[in-house]
Amino acid sequence: MLARSLEHRFDQGELEGHPVGNLLIAGLTSACGDFAAAISEVARLVGAVGTIHPATVDPVTLIADSDDGPLVGQVTIERATGIRNLRFEQRDPNTPRAAVQAIIDADLVVVGPGSLFTSVLAAAVVPEIKAALLHTKARRVFVANIANDRAEARGFDLPEHVEALSQHGIGLDAVIAPPGTFRVDDVERVAPGVLVRIAEVAGDDGWEHDPMKLGAVLAQLYRELRDTPLPEHRVPDDVG
Repeated sequence: MLARSLEHRFDQGELEGHPVGNLLIAGLTSACGDFAAAISEVARLVGAVGTIHPATVDPVTLIADSDDGPLVGQVTIERATGIRNLRFEQRDPNTPRAAVQAIIDADLVVVGPGSLFTSVLAAAVVPEIKAALLHTKARRVFVANIANDRAEARGFDLPEHVEALSQHGIGLDAVIAPPGTFRVDDVERVAPGVLVRIAEVAGDDGWEHDPMKLGAVLAQLYRELRDTPLPEHRVPDDVG
């Protein structure tokens, strides 16, 4: 029940809009004073497989520029359009070494899915995370949303998603997108050197990815990419 309820959002009262999972993590963090430990405890409670590393362990404030001027805070940004230059109010957010090392040591790094600016890029532009993404030997794959973003990237085509990542210094080796969500010409003009795989990876609800379908596509894509020569500028070194 807890695992199924983590993404449930309250629809009224003082907690309106807040998901159960965020409140649980916030409460545990307040109680023990350790954000990373709170995440680990929630993962244990729901039987999560794998290890979850936060991109930052201290509170941060998102800032962005937009067609309507400067934006401050996640909620403000996710309601806006014409977003660019996403960054943090804090100059040097504190990133766990384990998060950086996990990216450096990975065979495949999956970027997304999620809201482009306030979820995907919010983690990827953390300075040490971005440096790790540049220097890892892992192939970097962007997984596009099943449905076009209803928040800050609404109306974006596939090339615009990839371009937003590129403008923030996040390079890609491949993209996975569901059929029907993006036009054929979107796919054909994504970016030079980026492999695009159109695959049926949607779950039964039509809104979320099916983990088994997506896993199979990622595994096949990795087998295709692993023998591709790594660009010279991505030779690993000591990051962070």
